[in-house]
Amino acid sequence: MKVSQFQLMLVLLLCVSKVQFAEVSDELHGAPASSIRIDSVGQPPLPLPFALGEEMIYHVSFGAVPAGKAQLRVIDTAMVNDQWSWVVQSSARSAKAFDWVFKVRDTITTWVDMDSVYSHRFHKKLMEGFYQDEKLVKFSPKDSSVRWWDEGKEKDMLKVDPYVQDVLSAGYRTRCLEFDVGDTVAIKTHDVNKTYDLLVIVHSRDTVQTLAGEFDCFVCEPVLKSGGLFKKEGKARVYVWVTADERRIPVVMSSKVSFGSFTVELEEFRPGIGKLGVSEFEASRARKGGRPDLGIYAP
Repeated sequence: MKVSQFQLMLVLLLCVSKVQFAEVSDELHGAPASSIRIDSVGQPPLPLPFALGEEMIYHVSFGAVPAGKAQLRVIDTAMVNDQWSWVVQSSARSAKAFDWVFKVRDTITTWVDMDSVYSHRFHKKLMEGFYQDEKLVKFSPKDSSVRWWDEGKEKDMLKVDPYVQDVLSAGYRTRCLEFDVGDTVAIKTHDVNKTYDLLVIVHSRDTVQTLAGEFDCFVCEPVLKSGGLFKKEGKARVYVWVTADERRIPVVMSSKVSFGSFTVELEEFRPGIGKLGVSEFEASRARKGGRPDLGIYAP
């Protein structure tokens, strides 16, 4: 992975599922291997926290400087591999004033199984500075295979574990799981041509203010069990504040790397059909001033 792509991920931090994670050793930042709970795939507890029409809009800042906007949306439903799927899309766009530093126009789409929340298909189209990239991945759960294309050219078929996640669907799968402080959950994730364990470590409980409101949250850290992706930024860590209720909304993300610190916070939340939105009480306590201290997890 090129350094420019890693910078993009840190600039835009689309969601818990994006792969901007620290490398970890067997100690897993304090979580012993014996305590890791493996996601069993299968149907998660119902009802699901998201539905058609859900939209999250994020404000992205580099230090105190506005850097761009990011969106997460459940935009449609579609039949893929003879299964009904959610069509989920993330998009990222750097602010005009930030374009001269690092221009970003990205779109990532995943087709997520409606019943068991795993990936059927994954497409990403990135424009990051002078770098452009387009990948298409098609999963076949029946024979545990993956077909994938790089810039429109089909590559060799790969074998993978059945019902794996892609880097975006993993975030939505995580939202479906029940967890508490002290838990570590492992989710098998495939990124174009490699498969790894995505670990979600639940560090603490915290109340945090955002532009959209004040929320009671779990503070989570997504990490990679196997290293090697980001050796130059191996010490970078990302923390995500996820609401501790049935919505499981990622409302704040923070990261500090060698070239600066980034914060992403929820600006607007539109619930899916039949789902709970932001309450009047939460909205009444929306952040009006500067970014509050995020405690020991501040970038």
